[in-house]
Parts: sequence; C-alpha cells; structure tokens
Amino acid sequence: MDFITKHYFFFDPANPISFISSIFLYIFALFIIIYSLVYTKPELRKWSLILISLFFYYKLTGILFLVIIIPVFSDYFITRQMALTKSDSIRKLWMFIAVFISLELLVYFKYTNFFIQILNSTTHHSFSTLKILIPVGISYYIFRSISYVLDVYYEKYPPASNITDYLLYMTFFPLLISGPITRAELFLPQISTTAAITKFNINRGIYFILKGVIKKAIIADYLGMYVNIVFSVNGGFTGFENLMGILGFAMQIYFDFSGYTDIAIGISSILGFDIGINFNEPFKATSITDFWRRWHISLSEWLRDYIFTPLNFYMRSLKIHGSVIAIIITFLVCGIWHGASYTFLMWGLLYGIAMSWEIYSRPLISLSRKHIPSKIVSITGWVFTFAFVVSLLVLLRADSLTAACNVYFKMFTNMDLHYLPPFIRVRWLYMIIIIVAFLIVFISKNIKQKISASFIRSPLIIKIIIFLIVSQIFIRFQSQEIQSFLYTKF
Repeated sequence: MDFITKHYFFFDPANPISFISSIFLYIFALFIIIYSLVYTKPELRKWSLILISLFFYYKLTGILFLVIIIPVFSDYFITRQMALTKSDSIRKLWMFIAVFISLELLVYFKYTNFFIQILNSTTHHSFSTLKILIPVGISYYIFRSISYVLDVYYEKYPPASNITDYLLYMTFFPLLISGPITRAELFLPQISTTAAITKFNINRGIYFILKGVIKKAIIADYLGMYVNIVFSVNGGFTGFENLMGILGFAMQIYFDFSGYTDIAIGISSILGFDIGINFNEPFKATSITDFWRRWHISLSEWLRDYIFTPLNFYMRSLKIHGSVIAIIITFLVCGIWHGASYTFLMWGLLYGIAMSWEIYSRPLISLSRKHIPSKIVSITGWVFTFAFVVSLLVLLRADSLTAACNVYFKMFTNMDLHYLPPFIRVRWLYMIIIIVAFLIVFISKNIKQKISASFIRSPLIIKIIIFLIVSQIFIRFQSQEIQSFLYTKF
C-alpha cells in the first residue's frame, strides 16, 4: 500500500510523470470517469480540471509546481487594476510590473548560471554556478502569461472574469510540458461554455493520441538511440555517420515534438477543448520564412506579435533595414528562449541572418519567377531550406560550439559513401525507420486527412485492433526507458 501511495500520489524525481507512462494512463482513466459525471456543470468541470492539472504538474516537477502560482496571481490582480485605470502611464506601469515578475522567474530559473558563466569568461572571475532546478515547462507558461498581460494592456482581450478561469488557463495540463503556447483569447471562452464532448471529439482525440504515441515512442525514441551515440562521441565518427545522425535527429525532434503536440491535442479534444495546432508540414517549406510559418506555430506567432511587430513599428523610419534589425533581435530571443547556451544563440543568429537575406533578396526572387518556371524555383527553395534547417539542428543537439564544429568538419572532410553498404547491414532497422519517417513527413496532406477521417468513422472493434497493434509495435521497439520529450528542456 505504501508503494502504491508513493508511486501514484507523490513526486518521484527519478520517474516524473509523462503522457506515455503507465502512471498517467491509470490516473487519466480514473479522471475521465469523474470528468464524465461533472463536465456538464461548468464550475465542477473547471475545478476538476484545475485539480488534475495541479496534481499532474506536481507529479511532473515536485514542489516547484508552486512557481506557476506566482504569475497566476500577479497577472490576474495586475490586469484587473490595469482595466480599472484610465491613466495610460499607470496602465503601462502595471503592465511592466506584471511582465517583469514573469520574466524575472524565467531569467532566475533558466538563465542565472548562463549569466554567471558569461561573467566568468569576460572578467576572469570564477564564481560558482548555483544548483537551480528548472521547473518543467516554465518557458511555455511564462510566454502564455506575458501574452495575456500584453493582450489586456493593448485591449485586444478583456481580463479574466475570475481567478479560477485564469488558473485553469495557466495550468491546463496538456499544455504544461511543451505547449502549444495557446492564447487566452482561444482558451478562456471555452471554460465557461458547456464542454463539446461528442463522439466525434472523442474519436478524434483517440486518433491524435495514438498518432502521437507512434511518433514519439516508436519513431523518435528509436532514432534517438543512434543520434545519442553519434553526438556523445565528439568527432569519433565519419562524415557519413554524422550525416545519418543529423538526418536522424531532424526526424527525431520533429516526431518527438509534433508527437507531444498530437497527444496534447488528443487529450484536449476528449476533454472538450480546442488548443489550436502547432505544426503544418514544416519540412515541405520552400523558404525559411515559410518554415517558421509551419514549425512551432504558436511560438512563431508569439515572437511575431510580441517581439518583431513592436520592434518593426518602432524602427519603421529605417524601412527595410529596420525590419532586418527586428528580425535578427527576434531570432536571438528565439535562440535564447530555447536554451541558455552559446549554441542556441548562434542558432538564433543564423536564422535571423537567413531571414534577413530573404527580406533583402525579395526583388531578386520576384524577378527570377518571371524568367524561371515556378516549379523549379519552388524545388530549389525547398532544397536550400531543408538543407539549412537540418544543418542548423546540429547546434540544437551539440553540447557546445566546438562539438558542433567537429560535426560540420567531419561532414565536409570525411564524407565517404562507401560506408553506406556496411551501415545498412549493421543498422538496417534504423534505415527502415528513417525512411518511414521521411515518407510520413512528405506524404500528401490529402492522404493524411483521409486516414484520419477513416479512423474516426471506423467501428470500435477496428480502433481496439489498431490500439493492440500499436501496443505490440511499441513493446517491440522499446529497447530502453521511454525518453522525456525533447522540447521539455527548451
């Protein structure tokens, strides 16, 4: 009994809860039974979701779950004051206070040691880094907090009518680990309405959950085993092996992150909520701008609305050069949001430079479309975009700039395709999975929609059979412990 109590009801730092853990499955199944009795009653529905969300976050990050309460209370009461104030200067002061409180939490937990390292390297001091545990998901809920405060300040959205609504918005458990960064204007109105829990929504939710589990636990985690080997031995592999590791990581991070999003969408759908989408076939993008309209859409839109647009407005007198400066600053923020490291800063800077080039070269691209068939322009754009995006992922995966440079050096100086036949013989399953991953990525959206519609319409027995097949495949491929979702560390 003690083991069960500790296992299910207390935080275990060695085994934090995950969407694809047995603990979550049992707890969620129990919650669904309770939820089915209260979902037609708005207040009971709201409180049941708040309690399960706080419990889930406690199981995920321990006592640090209390950190999320700070921006909840500060945002709610400050935005209420903001709405009651006529003076623009006082409203602006309240806004700055609310944003500062949220940013201060993010900076302390995520960037304190990075600043200490910078200070040590620039001043030749040797200050010790602090032992700071980072609350899981803090980057996501702090960005939700800031977007809410700014939307109220700019009068795009009224402040929440009561604190429990805002508490649910900030803690809704499908969004806690890795987003999406769902806006208040989409989520809050759904709280006070009767839940739209229909047979279609439940079947759609099951489809998204199964799809997410396949992406994460079968494809991403298996690819990740070889990727981990390549990046753990700095410079110890050939250029071809590094290339296979980079391509594997490209598929791993996409299937891991989009798999999480699919599970979050599926759970939310079953609970009667729409949290939006976060991916739209990003690897089909034909430009860097197009890629960021498709990849991590909620973050891209957040950066556009709250960083780029204000900066671009303030620097409008500089015309196109102002836009370029705003783009570079925005992507530096994007890089540092992903992590406190020089690799992330370089990743953001290179994206900023690439986006700036696209802005400056628009006249050239427009001219080329008049003389070159649009199909060739699109294919050329896709090749360069895919190569650029995949190559920059090295900076997200490598432990340091030196390690990243070693990977690039190996690829350009030690690329020998004679390694392909023995690689296939030794890692045939890896090659099959990576080919399947590419096929899934590039398959027509029409076909994906037909598969989704067919599953949703299928009889219960078919869904059970598919679930059992997925379970068996999962057991077959699970040669190690389930890995945490990659974007939780960002």
